[in-house]
Amino acid sequence: VPTCYYVQPDGADDAYVTPTITPNTDKAQIFMGLQKLVDTGGMLVELSASAGPNAGTFYMLSGPDTGPIGAVNGYSSLSRGSAVADALQTAQIVQAATDYAVVTSTQDIAGDLSTIRRNGVAGTNGVADKGTGNFLAYPAYIYGRGGTSLPFNGRDFGHAVRFGPNLDDATIARVEALIARNTPEVDFMFGGVWTDQYNWDDETNWNDGA
Repeated sequence: VPTCYYVQPDGADDAYVTPTITPNTDKAQIFMGLQKLVDTGGMLVELSASAGPNAGTFYMLSGPDTGPIGAVNGYSSLSRGSAVADALQTAQIVQAATDYAVVTSTQDIAGDLSTIRRNGVAGTNGVADKGTGNFLAYPAYIYGRGGTSLPFNGRDFGHAVRFGPNLDDATIARVEALIARNTPEVDFMFGGVWTDQYNWDDETNWNDGA
């Protein structure tokens, strides 16, 4: 559809899978411009069919997840090297549907760190021991765990996954600003979400509240 500039998985059976990726590094960054339409859990992107049984993986999730601040409706992200699944701890930030957001996650296995940001605001980090090793060779699954469960119901205005040394804050902010260009109601030029403080009047002139 020429006027549709986003991908909208239906929350039932829509998902993508990439060819196998071989990162050869223990660090990754994930950027997504989103609108989640429901608060039920939806996998945004996951390296491998499931981070539970598979070492050297990561994921970013929309919806409830249990981590440092408990089960929340928002966004979460984690990664693991050789650590067992029970040791995983998500980074979390709270935000209910029908949120528009640029969500960013940084993963560092050796540094035992998962971070998450929503529209440039940091959430709560996941800092549990991730074990050792790099991200391993798997396909990446988008909008669903293994393509069959945790389907995402929402809109994707653009995303990127990068493996390699973690970017500094200024570079992360520049990438977020690029993703925000196509994400409605998110304006990084002004450092947050654009909201009209006053309504338009009947003559469609700007009403500045005077």
